[in-house]
Amino acid sequence: MRVFWVLAVVVMLFACEQKSPVREPIAKPVTTQAPAVRKLPFNETVTATPLEERLKQQYESWRGVPYRLGGLSRAGVDCSGFVHLTFKTQLGVRVPRTTEAQSKVGIPVDKRELQTGDLVFFKTSWKKGHVGIYLNNGFFLHASTSKGVMISNLDNPYWRRAYWMSRRIDLSDYR
Repeated sequence: MRVFWVLAVVVMLFACEQKSPVREPIAKPVTTQAPAVRKLPFNETVTATPLEERLKQQYESWRGVPYRLGGLSRAGVDCSGFVHLTFKTQLGVRVPRTTEAQSKVGIPVDKRELQTGDLVFFKTSWKKGHVGIYLNNGFFLHASTSKGVMISNLDNPYWRRAYWMSRRIDLSDYR
């Protein structure tokens, strides 16, 4: 019986040592797919609406301003303060100062039907909320606690998990 196992091992070792025949590589089919289109927060290929222009100006003016709870200036601003200031200075529209109060203005809008200027809300913890302004192509403008005023994408796993709701405020003068 021991001889049988020794022969079996020798045969397997011998079989493993033999080189397999050289195979020609299989040619991969040529695809004619268009290159992936990179989504941008502002539509650069079409004429911007007055609303898009004003939001872009606000972003360029406030970009990188640090987050400061309760802040309303370039020294520091929080998320709801940034929304409040943006609507007031760029659009002449009064919205409440706090995230909680902002979550009650306008009308609810489905995430799949977001338009530029809609407010997007997030539950970042059981007690805290966050708000930003939807731009387009899945991007929104907000004051981040980590990076200050910036643009983020709703498809980011963090924001996708934290997404709570959206509201639309009448901005028909700008759309």
